Amino acid sequence: MKAIVFILFSVFCWSICGAQGMVDSVQLLKDVEVLSANEMKGRKVGTKGNRKAQVYILQRFREIGLEKFDHTYEQPFFFYTSSSQKVMGTNLMGAISGSKDSSWIVISAHYDHLGVNDSLIQDSIYNGADDNASGVAGMLAIASYFKQHPPTHNLLFVAFDAEEEGLRGSHAFIQQFSEPLPKMALNINLDMISHS
Repeated sequence: MKAIVFILFSVFCWSICGAQGMVDSVQLLKDVEVLSANEMKGRKVGTKGNRKAQVYILQRFREIGLEKFDHTYEQPFFFYTSSSQKVMGTNLMGAISGSKDSSWIVISAHYDHLGVNDSLIQDSIYNGADDNASGVAGMLAIASYFKQHPPTHNLLFVAFDAEEEGLRGSHAFIQQFSEPLPKMALNINLDMISHS
C-alpha cells in the first residue's frame, strides 16, 4: 500500500512540477496577499475576518469553475472551545471530476489562522501569509491547472477551517463524509509552503 501511495504522489508531483510555467504566479501572489491582508484580521475561526476569507475562497472556487461536492461548497460544523464557548466553523469544498477513475485525490489546506492579539499595541494582527494563506493559494493554483487539464482521478479541493483549534475542520470532514472516504486514494495537504 505504501508503494502505491508513493507512486501516486510521485506522479501527481511530476505533473505539477512539469506545469511550473503554467501556473499564474500573479494570481498565486494575489491570493496570498488578499488572504493575509489586515482586513481579514488573522482569519480566526468564528470571526468576521474568517468569514471574509470564506467569501474570497468561494469566489475563487467559482472563478476556477470547481463543482459543488455533495451539492454544496460549504460544510458547517460546531465545536466547543476550552472555555466552553460554542463556535461555528466552515469547511469549503470544490471538485473536479476525473475522466476515467472513480477514486478521489483530496488536495487540502487550512485557511484559518490565529486572529488578533489585543494585548499588542502595534501590529496586533496575526496575518498568516505563510500559515496558511500560502497553502490555500497553492491549492487554488493546483485547482486552476487541473480545471484546464482534466485529471484521471476525481479531485476534491478542501479548505479546512479551525485547524488552529485542534484540527476541528478535518475531523468534521471525516465524520460527515465517511462514505466516499474508502474511495480516497490520497490526501495532499498543503501547509506553510512559502519557504524556498
